[in-house]
Amino acid sequence: MHMTPSPPLMGGVSLWGLDCYPAYYGVTENPNRVGIYKPIPRSGATRPKGRGLTIMSLDVVSLGELLVEFIRRERDVMHTVPGDYVGPFPSGAPAITIDSCARLGLRSGFIGVIGADGFGEMLVMRLKSDGVDTSRIRVNEGSATAMAFVAYRSDGSRRFVFTLKSSASVRLSPVDVDPEYVAKARVLHISGSTMYMSRSSREACMRAVEVVKGSNTIITLALISGWSWSPWRGLGK
Repeated sequence: MHMTPSPPLMGGVSLWGLDCYPAYYGVTENPNRVGIYKPIPRSGATRPKGRGLTIMSLDVVSLGELLVEFIRRERDVMHTVPGDYVGPFPSGAPAITIDSCARLGLRSGFIGVIGADGFGEMLVMRLKSDGVDTSRIRVNEGSATAMAFVAYRSDGSRRFVFTLKSSASVRLSPVDVDPEYVAKARVLHISGSTMYMSRSSREACMRAVEVVKGSNTIITLALISGWSWSPWRGLGK
């Protein structure tokens, strides 16, 4: 079993269309832009379609939170006052990573939980369109897809409001981890944010690690930077 830190995303921009949680990926944020991007896939990358992938063919598997993000249209307008937001944009740290892998031509699969709503449908549609296998994304009828609201200050810092604690994402559990699905991947990617999201999501991550323990599977871990300000703090109790 190999464990290596996750590399930063290319060009300082999330390839999933949104510069999201840059501290988690070593991405340098541009403080002069709110961060809605439409990057072009790297030349020569061949993206597989997001359905019909066999377990044997997967290069990378990840698991964790899936959420939509809304961003204040203007800077220095915090959540305490009325104002306009733009969105929804697909988001979630591990989902951004797995989508980036697919867009770079790697056969990629994701394990997660969404609500039975339009936001969840949008997330699955985006992953599929970029080539991610979504067959292990479960729909939870009793909770909504997670949301994040972000306000930017002029200095580039941000303030978050999350609905994660009551969302479908925190319902991720070891039961969602199909051992055969995980064991056949060359790389298992885990985000530190998922480890702190809920007890069951942390147990799901540990279950995935146990599955590949002793094999040649590479484990990548995206650490959480700036824990003192992290919006995830306290969620995993």
